[in-house]
Amino acid sequence: MVRSDSPSAASLVWIAHGLSALLAAAGLAGLVLTRWGRVSLPFAAGEAVASLLVIASALALFRSAHGNERPVAGLLPGELALDGAFLYLAMIAETFRGQHAVPRDVAIAQFAVLILELVGGSGALVFFRTERQDARSLFAMAVRSGVLLAVGSLLLAMAVAAASVSTFHLPNWNWVSFLGLTVPGILVLIAREEVKKRRPSANHPALATFATDGMLVVGLSLMVWGSTANLTLGVDAFHLGVRGDLAGAGLWLLAAGALLARCVPWPRPRARSGRPRIAVAIGYIVALTAFVVGERAVELGKQPAIVTGQVEIAGALAVAAVVVLAVMRPLTFALDDGMRVRSGGRQGHDRVL
Repeated sequence: MVRSDSPSAASLVWIAHGLSALLAAAGLAGLVLTRWGRVSLPFAAGEAVASLLVIASALALFRSAHGNERPVAGLLPGELALDGAFLYLAMIAETFRGQHAVPRDVAIAQFAVLILELVGGSGALVFFRTERQDARSLFAMAVRSGVLLAVGSLLLAMAVAAASVSTFHLPNWNWVSFLGLTVPGILVLIAREEVKKRRPSANHPALATFATDGMLVVGLSLMVWGSTANLTLGVDAFHLGVRGDLAGAGLWLLAAGALLARCVPWPRPRARSGRPRIAVAIGYIVALTAFVVGERAVELGKQPAIVTGQVEIAGALAVAAVVVLAVMRPLTFALDDGMRVRSGGRQGHDRVL
């Protein structure tokens, strides 16, 4: 059992304060860049609202952590930050091109602020805790886990997109692709987490794992399809269709098979819980990278390829994705287990993916 005054508890408080400062700085930077960009009033207002949401999340997280022995927050700080980040992305992407486009250096700075907001918002979700096991609490925990998985996967997809071109193109935006594909993909990932938490001791664990991982593949497919049409092309995916590529389809299917088969050798929950969560997360990142490369090739009609011309931008996005998927998400489950132990319960068997 970890005492409240232990170094680990003090470290968590400092981390929460650091995330609060990061979110506040990102929100303020967003406001300053909106001023420098001199965009039209509707986009300026949207960017300002998004930045204020991020600043509000920083204040909420700081208040949750300040004066407490252990930093425990609700869903509000993380959800405010991520809602603000996605709204900010929608607004700035509309001003990256066209007759009244903002200067490129301002656009690059706005894109960097967006990455910080996504990582900071994900970090805020790590501190959501509850000892209750009612339906509402289980759903809130499913939302937290599904959103962390979705944000990390989206950052990795953006990294693959940046590494697939010789010249970096700032993101586009299309509301139909976002609302029609990306958002449903995120909802499928959240539903998957809900299924996992409501069926922890299935009679046929291997079959149950295969079913939940099938939801993972479906959710990721929708998200990648939507983000490719939305952020890369800026078009309505339903009108664009799928152009097809044989090599990409093969890589996509192999990666999907890896995601489906990765837990079959460990069908028992007790055996699954013994594997290092970070190692599982890294394996997921490798499989997801191949998954994104293959699916993008199928959608764009181009053979899978990685170009090293934009290694700095792709690397920054990949680091952000690794932090969310291989650090924050495993830490979330570890803190959940610690709370169960302190409350006298048994350690859980939540899988990191």
